[in-house]
Amino acid sequence: MSIKSEFMSIKSVGIVGSGVMGAGIAELAGKAGFDVVVRSRSQSAADACLAKVAKSLARQVDKDKISAAERDAVLARVRAVTDLGELEYCQLVIESVVEDLGAKKHLFTQLDGICATETILATNTSTLPVLELAVSVSRADRVCGMHFFNPAPVMKLVEIVRTVVTEQDVVDDIEAFAQKLGKVDVTDANADRASGSSWTVTGAVTAAAQPGAGRVLRGDLSVLTADDAVVGRGTVVVQSVS
Repeated sequence: MSIKSEFMSIKSVGIVGSGVMGAGIAELAGKAGFDVVVRSRSQSAADACLAKVAKSLARQVDKDKISAAERDAVLARVRAVTDLGELEYCQLVIESVVEDLGAKKHLFTQLDGICATETILATNTSTLPVLELAVSVSRADRVCGMHFFNPAPVMKLVEIVRTVVTEQDVVDDIEAFAQKLGKVDVTDANADRASGSSWTVTGAVTAAAQPGAGRVLRGDLSVLTADDAVVGRGTVVVQSVS
């Protein structure tokens, strides 16, 4: 059963991973008006994350892209912590940790026990099966992929991957979130819902350029969506291409 409540008006975003990608997503969400909590493994990493965001915003002030007041407002909305429990009340949590399935599963299990049942758990993976992450937690229907490209504040393309069990409400919320981040929304309605594997469009297109491309051709992936993904024109929602 889908969850519909005022809770799902996303206001607070948690990010796990404070490297270049995590800091970029934090900056992007902060500029869009969201309260952001970035979880780092150490205080030094947390401080470094905030320094990255501040440095990026300072460059934008110097180039007259934003005002000093806007910079200060963004910095006030972004905080970095070391305690995963600080993400308890976030409506959306995006993980951006090492590209290792075991590590991501372990993190999702921890988040599943910390976050409210309505919280959406999103992974930034571009290569790992989102479905395997989803079935490792009690809220498989509230798990999706949200793959940002680097640098996140600049690149227009964000790929949203839905699995065979992802609720439509979750897709709707993530699409709306992406639009608030300034991304253009392109949805592929022809993806194979019966398949269990989850691909990003750019991953599928890359695979199509390599030996064994016939495996990709079995997926019902529209030419327009593939073209949009390659040129980075917008947000792509993918559903289980195999």
